[in-house]
Amino acid sequence: MGYYDDDNEREELLARFKESLSRPAAERYFDEDELVAVFDYAGDLNDDYVRTEVLLCGARLYPDSEALADRKALYYLDGDDTDMMAREYVAADQRSSLLCDIVRLQVQHPENPEEALAYLMDQYNDFGDEETIRFVLTAGDLGCYEWLKDKLPQLRKKANYTPVLLYEVMSEADRYGDNETVAALAEELIENEPFSDAYWMSLFQAQARLGREDDARNAFAYARELADDNLQLKLQMAETIYRHAPYLRAEAIDMIRDAASANPEIYAPTDCLAGLLEQDGRTDEAKDTVRRYFENHPSEYDAMRHLLAFDIDDAEQIVTQYLDANRDGIDDDDLTQLVHSLLFQGSIKSLSGLLTVVGSRQALDIDLLAPWIEALFREGRYDVVVAVFACLPDTEAVLSVPIRSLPIAAAVFMSMMLTGNDKAAAAFADNTRPTFESLMAESPLLVSLSARGVLALYDAAKVHTSADVAFWQKAAERIADKE
Repeated sequence: MGYYDDDNEREELLARFKESLSRPAAERYFDEDELVAVFDYAGDLNDDYVRTEVLLCGARLYPDSEALADRKALYYLDGDDTDMMAREYVAADQRSSLLCDIVRLQVQHPENPEEALAYLMDQYNDFGDEETIRFVLTAGDLGCYEWLKDKLPQLRKKANYTPVLLYEVMSEADRYGDNETVAALAEELIENEPFSDAYWMSLFQAQARLGREDDARNAFAYARELADDNLQLKLQMAETIYRHAPYLRAEAIDMIRDAASANPEIYAPTDCLAGLLEQDGRTDEAKDTVRRYFENHPSEYDAMRHLLAFDIDDAEQIVTQYLDANRDGIDDDDLTQLVHSLLFQGSIKSLSGLLTVVGSRQALDIDLLAPWIEALFREGRYDVVVAVFACLPDTEAVLSVPIRSLPIAAAVFMSMMLTGNDKAAAAFADNTRPTFESLMAESPLLVSLSARGVLALYDAAKVHTSADVAFWQKAAERIADKE
């Protein structure tokens, strides 16, 4: 996080502990403080495997260790079954320690959390790094941020290492949108550690959100200089510029372009660069940027998805390249989300190409069939609409869901008229009319109005045959929003 003086020592200790795991348990020896340090550092790195091994090693070497018992409570608190496992553990363990009491607060959710937090502050005077981190996080989780901010002077006297406290309170301030406090604490942290890229980044974010352009420019310059090879920090700075500091967009584009060149195998900087270019009105350049990446990495889903969002003419080719590079295809949830996203954005060419390729490889359910038929219709591919519908094994099932069946019916019926299939259109209307008349009478207003619109098309066919091409073409253009 940038506030420890002994990061190298902790990394060496962690590496030594990991190396020891390849040897028999009887040959492993670490003192109690070392195990606690490894556990806490592994927590910073979200390495639950190491944390588990630390607790197992500690149980063998120091079965009565209170510090490791506290870490076991934290381990349960951070697990997937947080409430249940942590609650059972602290209920069985009646010890009183700061960390154990913090875990109790997290799982018990006291009616007056500020009083409970104040009680803990009165009971304990020595807040180590992990205690400080957990206490601040708990106050934020319990909705006591303002209380936490008010108590900061008292907490300064209890925390063993002030920068840890300030960093954690700054993180909560950021979480609660208190940018004034973020800026103030970042400046104080920078006074203590002037070359921390993370602190300058926090200051830049706060100043940008507060609309302080000159201060934001200054903080950005320092953060960018210090970030060096820190890709994640550069991406965070670019996101802040995208959202809050457009006056720095040119600098962000240069920074992320360099980051993308330095990290050719990682899509995130390319994705970020394309977003900045789009925001700058350079859509073609953004599209070319994504396309170059995809050509070199056809198995990258995010690149394929982003490229389709540009509503490209060669969507079928792009999707085919992706599927050829990924035997497992596209995850069902990802496919549904992508289809709805393209439909919402109006990327009809891409949507049609995507579902044409996917539909050639697997059966499409109605949630995908409806958008496909809509996309084909809006592209003017009326013969394909008719062909797709004719190949469906169960058209009644397809037309059984009102919210989907009505647009499908309109697209299919008009496509039949536009391809000269009057008899097929008349038969389709006769088969579906009773259902839609019932919908018009019994459904909510939106469905009722949609049903009325489909029935109006059916009635229009009694006056205008398919030979009246101008009429049906005009109607299709209106529905497809092409006027």
